[in-house]
Amino acid sequence: MKHGFIGFGSMAQAIHKGLKKNIKNSFCYISKSNKHKQIKSANSLKELVEKSEVLWICTKPSVVEQIILELKELDLENKLIISVVAGVKIGFFEEFLGKKVKIVRIMPNLAVSYGESVIAFCANARGDRKINYIKKELENMGIVACIDEDKFDIFTAVYGSGPAFILEVIKVFKSKSSELDLDEQKINQMIVGLLKGTTSYLENNLESSSIEKLVAKITSKGGTTEAGLVRFKQNKIDKLFEEVLDDAKFKSKELSEFSKKQK
Repeated sequence: MKHGFIGFGSMAQAIHKGLKKNIKNSFCYISKSNKHKQIKSANSLKELVEKSEVLWICTKPSVVEQIILELKELDLENKLIISVVAGVKIGFFEEFLGKKVKIVRIMPNLAVSYGESVIAFCANARGDRKINYIKKELENMGIVACIDEDKFDIFTAVYGSGPAFILEVIKVFKSKSSELDLDEQKINQMIVGLLKGTTSYLENNLESSSIEKLVAKITSKGGTTEAGLVRFKQNKIDKLFEEVLDDAKFKSKELSEFSKKQK
């Protein structure tokens, strides 16, 4: 399948890395400088469309309308458009391009590049060969969740933005680990080991136990874990994290409202 990228930032590059594991795929992106030598370049959107079967839109929400207006003037017959743009709904594309154009909206995170992403998936058609193909390709990059589009805002907050929030917490763990007087490489290995061990513990026990029960198994009466959890609950850290996710969800909704106003 021939893939064309409109926007080739971090997310597009991660998707490209995941897709190129299939040697039958070929790639192109819009660029006048072609600084990414591992992928062919096109000088215009028209050229990219002519060279591609699948068009990946991986830009900022603020430039999507401009791109759609240019696409509207091009031949999109038998093309599949995939949007990775936060907050911009399929209906926004259909308003300009019509409902005959096949459109998929996804929300991955950067883990797509090594097959460990969680990916929201929604399309405006069923049974289409290209859409089914893309879904299978994405399943090789992680866990695909087919959800209603009105659930994308909360999905984006938890699974799209979530890695950044988790990394901020990890940064605190890393900072405290510096008190061990070990070199940074060793600390990094230990942090990754902590995460792998915790996720393995969760993966191997979650079907039989709730998270609350798993935490209880780690916590001894009057011990160090209990002392930390007391502080955790006193400061309502769980509620704070909910507010972090709510703010991200609200921003996704705000972007959706912005796209509506542009119609």
